[in-house]
Amino acid sequence: MGLENVVWVVDYDLSTADESKRTYFYRKLQRKMRKLYGARWKLSTQSCYFTDSEEVAKKFYEIVAEFCTRATMYRAQELERFGKREKQ
Repeated sequence: MGLENVVWVVDYDLSTADESKRTYFYRKLQRKMRKLYGARWKLSTQSCYFTDSEEVAKKFYEIVAEFCTRATMYRAQELERFGKREKQ
């Protein structure tokens, strides 16, 4: 298994009950990622972001770290995959 099996995961916690702050965060995040990488990313109800790119993961981490109470970036090795996942 080589580098093609590496997956970057950013796990974050947006601790706010204020829906307007949550909406602001996600809109700003979408704008910044679209400006940098030209594509929208899929929101996760688990507050996790997955990518094959270390550069994208680091930028995503920097952005969410501005707003969130906790953010962690992981480098994982994908052992098995079911179905297709879009390349980023």
